[in-house]
Amino acid sequence: RWRSTDNGATWAQTLVKAADVTFTTPVEPAVVKVSSGKYLMFCRNDAGGDMCASTSADCATWTAWADTNIPLGLNPPAVVSAMGRVWLYVCGRRSTAINDWEDKLLVAELDGSTLYANGGAISGTTPLRIAMAGKTAMIGYLNFCQLRDGRYLGYMIDGETVTGSTNPSTTRIVRLGGHPPVMSAPALLMN
Repeated sequence: RWRSTDNGATWAQTLVKAADVTFTTPVEPAVVKVSSGKYLMFCRNDAGGDMCASTSADCATWTAWADTNIPLGLNPPAVVSAMGRVWLYVCGRRSTAINDWEDKLLVAELDGSTLYANGGAISGTTPLRIAMAGKTAMIGYLNFCQLRDGRYLGYMIDGETVTGSTNPSTTRIVRLGGHPPVMSAPALLMN
């Protein structure tokens, strides 16, 4: 994390969580507060493989990386915590499919307290399901906005115009869910 003590004139970086032998290059973190004094951090491993997770009581010190059993490849995670549940979202993209799913937004709905107690580790079968089918060449990079009434909207890049291009000419940012109707968060994302 970066911190300034002089109103932004200078900045200093503080190491929050380092790599280890199992997860050698954790990148693109997603941090969520599960409850008071309970935080979860999820990262993809730039070396490939499963998403890793760590827990903290203060966001200053973090536990050892745990295997979430959710394969990511090069797909960054996004996370929401609400109503005691944690929703982990990942995008299975072309060339980096997840469990053979391409161009799909995938979600795992988990109990936040149990996940925290297990250090972020998930055992057994990967609990992913399809939340949305995207267009061909879906990119992802899902992000959330919580509304004043507690509902969430999700935004992501749904695809590139020129499939396979390293420099797509046109991409679209789309909003997931509708506004209104009134729904509890994050069920709004499932419409």
